[in-house]
Amino acid sequence: MCISSIIHTCSTHYSTTQLKAWTAAIENKEKWQTRLSQDFVILAKDQRNIIAIASLKENEFDLMYVDDHYQSQGVGSFLFKKIIEEAKERKLSQLDVYASDTAFEFFKRKGFKLIQRNTIQLGEVEIENNLMQLILDQ
Repeated sequence: MCISSIIHTCSTHYSTTQLKAWTAAIENKEKWQTRLSQDFVILAKDQRNIIAIASLKENEFDLMYVDDHYQSQGVGSFLFKKIIEEAKERKLSQLDVYASDTAFEFFKRKGFKLIQRNTIQLGEVEIENNLMQLILDQ
């Protein structure tokens, strides 16, 4: 689901080479299991499958992927709301996200402000993203 989401929704902002490097970096299932076991994770499911995932790691909105068939239907907003609720429960004063260029507008609409543009290295491939921050009201 995460790989499909990246390939189908990010192709307008990233090259095929960048998409391949990005998806290759998330294919290691053991790494993902370890990573997610340490985070607050919320899933959305339809009748049979997981259709979306989001996680909170310390004060970072760590990831969010929504199946491309369920985009623009409120699923991402639902997950966002749950992550914000958890962040407030933890009494966090701010929340950071490293948003892809594709997700930038979503997080901007939710009140996040751009802090800086970043370039990350995935193997031999450079990918740009955006460090954004939301100040939380308690």
